[in-house]
Amino acid sequence: MNIYNTNFDFNLYKAFYAVSEYGSFSKAAEVLYLSQPSISYSVKKLEEELGVKLFIRYNKDVKLTEEGAKLKFYLENAFNNIIVGYKVLKETKDNLSGEVVIGIHSHIGTFLLPKCIKKFTQNNPNVKITIFNSTTVDLKKKFENKEIDILILHYPIFPNKNIYYEKKLFDSESCFFCNNNLYESINNSKNERILVEYPLILPMKGFVTSKALEKEFFAHNILFNSNIYVYSTEMMVSLVKEGVGIGWALRKSIKTDLDSGLLHELPTEVDTPKMTFSIVYDKNLINHTALEFAIFLENYVKTNK
Repeated sequence: MNIYNTNFDFNLYKAFYAVSEYGSFSKAAEVLYLSQPSISYSVKKLEEELGVKLFIRYNKDVKLTEEGAKLKFYLENAFNNIIVGYKVLKETKDNLSGEVVIGIHSHIGTFLLPKCIKKFTQNNPNVKITIFNSTTVDLKKKFENKEIDILILHYPIFPNKNIYYEKKLFDSESCFFCNNNLYESINNSKNERILVEYPLILPMKGFVTSKALEKEFFAHNILFNSNIYVYSTEMMVSLVKEGVGIGWALRKSIKTDLDSGLLHELPTEVDTPKMTFSIVYDKNLINHTALEFAIFLENYVKTNK
């Protein structure tokens, strides 16, 4: 297709995409600062031009048809590419006044990012920073869709994709931990089978961290029964502090509570796994501000190990 010989109206696609994102003509109109009849007309005109039905309309909501879902997929990639191009050019010109979008698990971000971001923004107060916390699968998808500039996850993040820059950032030991009362109870009981006899609070099954721990249990022929699985370390720490059971996390993520005596590390019958984390970004597409932050983060980690 020769783009100069086409007659398509960009605004029609913009209206369609807004409706597909929010599942509502009225919400799309609100977001685009247009009237609802205007949005409805744009979608109807686009359907006539393409010769397909894009939405199944209900009383108040709408659902994408198969053809509509296909169009949304292609538009999402096209819009993301336009946004990336805009950022790269504008932020290079404006120096460090752009945006950095980071994808990271909360249990890593809580100890890695706060001080680093504080130092970076002190020197670059106009930079906007957005942090996404989600599952590994979701964060990697957002990165590949160009919604995230910098990804920090368990190494390796993209083992078979040499098109991205990936570098190891740091290693972190993990540990089992509990509150004061449970710690005293365990010490008094002299029970060496801690992980079998006491309640465990563990990361959600299927995560890289939980798989590493399961491997250690298997190696020691230990069967355990945990009734509580949590997504975030913050939730795990809250449950442990309430005395619900024994938690397991990266030592760095609970270091403050360990140092203050609110939590206690427990010696156990298994070797706690060490986790390695890395940073990933696309050298060809990353905007100037995000690249400067990535370099700053790498140097920060190197000097604060």
